[in-house]
Formats: sequence, structure tokens, C-alpha cells
Amino acid sequence: MSNSINYCSNCGSKIHYTWNACPNCGVMIVKQKIPSYLYGQSRLAPQQQRSPYNPIEYEDYGNKALFYGIAGIFASMIPIIGIIFGILAIYFGVKSDKGGSIALGIITILLSIFCALALIWYTNYQLSN
Repeated sequence: MSNSINYCSNCGSKIHYTWNACPNCGVMIVKQKIPSYLYGQSRLAPQQQRSPYNPIEYEDYGNKALFYGIAGIFASMIPIIGIIFGILAIYFGVKSDKGGSIALGIITILLSIFCALALIWYTNYQLSN
């Protein structure tokens, strides 16, 4: 606060900055407390202050999606594992906004389903002969 004269918000009378009420109308004067963060170097509010880059907090979901997609293609010979890896590739692909990883997850699931159907057909073929 500065050593100046302010004006009452109710009646417009001049009031000194140290007064708690207007001498004319008696309205209480609300004093604004200066936040402690304004005393420091930063002019940003505490929730707006930027934290330094911390690589431990950063998660790279794109690499996880790619890993599960590629591993799922190889694991699709065991259909349930391929489907699980495909779902994980889609999940991490959505979190990382990488369309290629989502497509890879879908391809992995379809390949796993194809392998499951081929396995069922081969088993039935073997049993009939």
C-alpha cells in the first residue's frame, strides 16, 4: 500500500490508507493483503510458477505402445497373449496420441484372432482325420 489517499467505495469520501472505516458513512474498509509471492522475484501465482523439468516424472507412452504392439505381433501365435499385448498397445497409443501405435495394436489383435481361428481349424482338421 502506498502513502496516498484513497476513496470510499460507498460514498466517495477521501480516506487515509491506514483507516479501517470511512469517517463519513462508517463502511468498513477491506484492506487487500499483498500475497507473499509478490515479495519475491517471481510475479506468478504459486500455482502458475513453472517447476523445473524433471525427467523422472515424464512418461513416454509412445514407446510403451510400440513395444507392446511389436511384441504382440510375435506373441500372436499364442492368441490370448497377442490380444492382451494388442490391448496394451492401443491403451498406451491413446495416452500418447500416436495413431501408428493404435493401428499396430489393432493389427496385433486381428492377427491374434486370425491365429486363434487357424488353430481351431487345424485342431478340428486333425481330429477329423
